[in-house]
Amino acid sequence: MQKMKSKTIAMLFVSIMAISTLGGILPYVGAQLQITGGQIKTGAFLSVEPNPVGVGQSVQVTFWVSPIHPLPNDVFHGYKVTITHPDGTVENKGPYNSLGRQSIQFFTYIPTSVGEYTFHFEYPGEKFSSTNDTFLPSIAQDAKLTVQEEPLAYYPLAPLPTSYWTRPINAQNTNWAPISGNWLFRGGYNGNQVGYGDSWGGFNPYTTAASTGHIMWTDQKTMGGIVGGNITGSYYAGPTYGPQLDPPVIINGLAFYMTHNSGAVGANSRLPGVKCVDLRTGEKKWTNSSITIDFGQVWHYTQVPNQAGQGARAYLWGNTLTSDWKVYDAYTGELIFGYTKAVSLGEWAWWPDEFRSGSDGTIYGYLLDGQNGWLAQWNSTLAYVKNGVSPNVANPRTNYNWLLGIQYNTTIPTHLVSGSATVYGGSVNDYGAVIGAVRQGIDSSSNVMLAKVTDGSERVYFEIGYDITTGRELWVHGEDQSTGYFNSFVGDGYYATFDVVNARWVGYNIRTGQKLWTGESSTGWGDFVAYGGVIADGVLYVGSYDGYLTAIDASNGKTLWRYFSGNSGTATPYGSWPNWGGPMVGGGAVYVGGGQESPSNPLYPGYRLIAVNATTGQGMWNISGYFSVRAIADGYLMALNAYDSKVYTFGQGPSKTTVAAPGIGVSADTPITFTGSVTDIAAATKQDQVASNYPNGLPCVSDASQSQFMEAVYMQQPMPNDLTGVEVTLTAIDPNQNFITLGTTTTDGSGNYGFTWIPPAVPGQYHITATFSGTNSYYGSSSTTYCFVQSAHATAAPTESPVSDLASNNTLMYGIIAIIIVIIIVGAVLALLMLKKRP
Repeated sequence: MQKMKSKTIAMLFVSIMAISTLGGILPYVGAQLQITGGQIKTGAFLSVEPNPVGVGQSVQVTFWVSPIHPLPNDVFHGYKVTITHPDGTVENKGPYNSLGRQSIQFFTYIPTSVGEYTFHFEYPGEKFSSTNDTFLPSIAQDAKLTVQEEPLAYYPLAPLPTSYWTRPINAQNTNWAPISGNWLFRGGYNGNQVGYGDSWGGFNPYTTAASTGHIMWTDQKTMGGIVGGNITGSYYAGPTYGPQLDPPVIINGLAFYMTHNSGAVGANSRLPGVKCVDLRTGEKKWTNSSITIDFGQVWHYTQVPNQAGQGARAYLWGNTLTSDWKVYDAYTGELIFGYTKAVSLGEWAWWPDEFRSGSDGTIYGYLLDGQNGWLAQWNSTLAYVKNGVSPNVANPRTNYNWLLGIQYNTTIPTHLVSGSATVYGGSVNDYGAVIGAVRQGIDSSSNVMLAKVTDGSERVYFEIGYDITTGRELWVHGEDQSTGYFNSFVGDGYYATFDVVNARWVGYNIRTGQKLWTGESSTGWGDFVAYGGVIADGVLYVGSYDGYLTAIDASNGKTLWRYFSGNSGTATPYGSWPNWGGPMVGGGAVYVGGGQESPSNPLYPGYRLIAVNATTGQGMWNISGYFSVRAIADGYLMALNAYDSKVYTFGQGPSKTTVAAPGIGVSADTPITFTGSVTDIAAATKQDQVASNYPNGLPCVSDASQSQFMEAVYMQQPMPNDLTGVEVTLTAIDPNQNFITLGTTTTDGSGNYGFTWIPPAVPGQYHITATFSGTNSYYGSSSTTYCFVQSAHATAAPTESPVSDLASNNTLMYGIIAIIIVIIIVGAVLALLMLKKRP
C-alpha cells in the first residue's frame, strides 16, 4: 500500500527546493521606492542550480528583478525565460508574474540530454498605477548549465528509523515524510471519507502499520465495563450514537480528542472539552474545558503578504458548523483568532466532509444548499490574507470577516422532493419538509463532490456530481439510476454505493457519473453493510454483518479478497461478528472493529479488532475488544473499546535489555552463565495495574503471543500457557579486539534468559553485549557487561623438600672419611698376610 519508490523521493526533493525558494532566497525589502512619476532602472538576475547536474535530475531556475516593485500589493509582470538546448532547440517559458511582496519567481526544470544548456531571462518593464512609476526593462546575464551522464549524489540524509523514535522529526530528515503523515479529519489526512458515528472509514497513505496488537498506552475515557451487583449489563460507552474518541486529530505526534462523547448533534451543541496527549505515551499535554474541535490543519505558510516567517503552522478548528468559527494553537490549545458571519447550514457534526485540505494545507470548505440551489467554496488562506489576520497578539481577535474567504458562490439546479426528516448528514428537516441535495463526500483526485437527495430511508431520489473548482453541476442520476443506500464512498476517481435490493456494490466514474460495474451479490446478513467504508489506492474496503471484510477493485468491481471474522456460535444472532467499526487503512494494513448499529446490553461477547494485509487479505493480528477504530499516524493506531470504555493505542514500542556476568574472574575452559532480561517499557507498563502485577517489568513476548498476552495484561483475560519469548544474541570482543558471536537464546515467559558459555584459552577482559534485535511489537535494545578470563593451569605431583648446603657438605665429608677408614683397614690386613709368608 505504501510505495516509497525512488520517483516519490525525487519528487520530494523537487518540492523541498521549491519551498526553499518561497522561504525567501531574496531578502524582504521593507521600504519600497515612492518616486511618483519616475523612471526606475532595474537589474535582472538569473540562477540555475545545481550546476553541473546529471541527465534527468531537476534544477531550480530562479529569476528576479531589483529593486522591488513600488507597493506591497504590486507584482512584476511579463517575466520570460528562454532555454536553448545543446542541439540548438529553443524552449520558451512564461510569461510569469512575480510572487507577492518579493520580485522573485522560479520553476523546476529537468534536462534530458548531455551537453550545455543556455538560460536567458528578460523583464519587459512596465508602469505601475499605484505610484505612476515606470520600471525600465532589463536582461539578465545568461546562465550556462552543464549536463553530464553521471547523476549528482543527493545530500546524505539520515536513513529511515529502525529504533524507537519520537516527534519532532529533525527538519533535515525530509526523507521521513512518507511515514509521518498527520491525521487531520475523521476520515484521514485530507478528509475525503464518510461514515456514521463509530462506523467510520479512513485512510492515511503516509504511515507505517501497527503490525501487532502491542499496546502502547490506555486512557479511561468514561465509566466502563460491567456494572455489577444485580445488573449484568455494562456502562454506556458511546457506540453508535455517542462515539467517544472524537474526532480525533493527530498532528506532529500529538493526539487531540473531545473529553465527552460527540453525539449525533450539531457541533455547537456538544459538551465542550478537549484533551491533548502524546501519541506514543498518552501523557497529557494540555486540556481546555471550554472548547470543541472539528478538524486539524497543518498550513504550509508561504504566500502571505506579511512574510512573518515561513514554514508550517498547526491549528485546530472548532465551531465550524456555527456562525462563529474558532482557530486554536495545536501545541497549547489557546485561542489564536476567529471568524464571524460564517454561513451555517445546521449540518450534523458527524459529517465534516465539506472540508478538505489542499496540498499546502489550505482548508477548503464546501457549502451546499440543495434546497435553495447554491454551492460555495470557502478558502482559509484567502480569508486569512484578505482579513489581514494577526495571530500573534495578546488579545486574539475573533471577529475577522468569514465572508472574505468565499472563493466562489454559484447557483446550481435544485432537485427537490418531499419526504421524512433527513436523519444523516444534511439539514435536519421536519417531517414532510422539502428536501434538497446534501453532500456525501469529496474526491480530491478528480475535484468532484458527490451529493444525494434522500429522505433518510433506504430511498435515494437523486445522485449528483459537482465540480468543486467551479461549483458546476456535472451530472445527475434520477431514482431509476440510483441505489437505495444513503452512504457512498469516494476516492481515486470513483464512487461506490450499495444496491440494497440486490445486495451488491455498484461502482461509478465520479467525474462523469458513468456506471462502471456491478459487484457480486450477497446473501443473508451480507445485505446489511457497515456505514463506514473507504476507497484507498483504488480499492474499496467495506465490512458487513455477515462477518466479512471485503476488498473490491474500485475500477472494475472484482472482489480481490474476503476476510471472515469467524463463526460466533451462540455469541451473536448473526452467525458471525459484524465488521462495523471502520475500516481504516494505513501502512499496508486494513483495520476493522466489531459491533453493530444498535448495540445490545450486555454487549455481545467475542468481538475483536482485526488487522488484515490490505493487498492479500491475510490476517495479520486480532485482539479482543468491541473496538471503534479512529485514527492511525506514525505507525500508531488509536481505537476505543466499548467493553471497558478505554482508549487503546497500538504500535511498536520501546524495550529494555539487561545482561549480567559473574562478578569474579573465571578460568578458560570453565563454563559460565550470563543472565538478563528483555522487558517492555511502553508507557502503559507504568500504569498502576500493570506496574503492580509486574514489579520487575512487563516481559517482552513474541509477536505470535502478543495479542493473548496483551488481553491478559490489560483486559482481564486468561493468561495463555504457551507464551514464547524473544530472541537474544550474545557477542563478545576479546582481549585482542576480535569480535566473537557467542550464540543466541530465547527469553522465558517472565522475560528472563540465561546463556552458558565456555571461555576460550585467551586470557584477559571480555566485553559482552546482549542484543534484542526487535520484532513487529518492539523496537530493539541492547546492554553490555564485562568478564575477566584467566589462564587454565595443570596440577603437578608433590616433590621432596630440598636439603640445605651445610647438610650436603657434611654428608660428603663423612663419606670420604669412611672410604679412608676402609682403605686403612684393607691395607693393614694385607700387611699381616705378607709377614706370615716370610721364612
